[in-house]
Amino acid sequence: MLVNSLNFSATGARNNQLDRIGYFKGENWSVAYILDGLVELTPHFVDCVDSNLKEAFGALGQSISIKILRDLAIEAISNNIVNEGKASIALVISVDDQVLILTAGDTRVYFLKERTRTIDHSRTQELISAGKLNAALLNKNAFRKYLTKRIYKDMDEIELEELIHNEVSEGSMYVICSDGFWSGFDNDEEIYDFNVTTLDSYLDSLSDENLSDNTSVILLEKG
Repeated sequence: MLVNSLNFSATGARNNQLDRIGYFKGENWSVAYILDGLVELTPHFVDCVDSNLKEAFGALGQSISIKILRDLAIEAISNNIVNEGKASIALVISVDDQVLILTAGDTRVYFLKERTRTIDHSRTQELISAGKLNAALLNKNAFRKYLTKRIYKDMDEIELEELIHNEVSEGSMYVICSDGFWSGFDNDEEIYDFNVTTLDSYLDSLSDENLSDNTSVILLEKG
């Protein structure tokens, strides 16, 4: 399973902290997530989802299947939601050597060993996929804020992108991050080059004064 090696969350220059992060583990599993609220509301939709996820996984210690963990996550996102709001989400579920990634919006998961990442659900990404924009311009393009997929109260259908990694090898590292983190880099290559030590040092150098947005990061390692 994946172990939480470090986590970081800062408000930045925003009035409110709308990022929510979590990590839970049992005998053979772990669940980690970052929620990024998209509108200034208090209390926010992310508070309901965060509370539901904590309730679902906080007391769940025994060995369990990846399907049950996925179903619990979907239920937490969709049931007993009373607050309005919208959010981007990245959720990483691991059981033994298998990892399931669920995403919606522009909260990303970077796979450092493979030097790849999840794909954003944004207007900018659509332009790139259609060959109308250079992929290198994604991080700074104004249309990246227009999300084509997100989670919110009273969704008709839960539409999360699902990606499965089988037989994850020891030493593999996964970085979950909100757009407040990745948008601070010119390209993905800078993020792929991080390890535990250098990422920890970089995060220590950050403060609310030099961050323009809520910024959250979790680094997971296969032990």
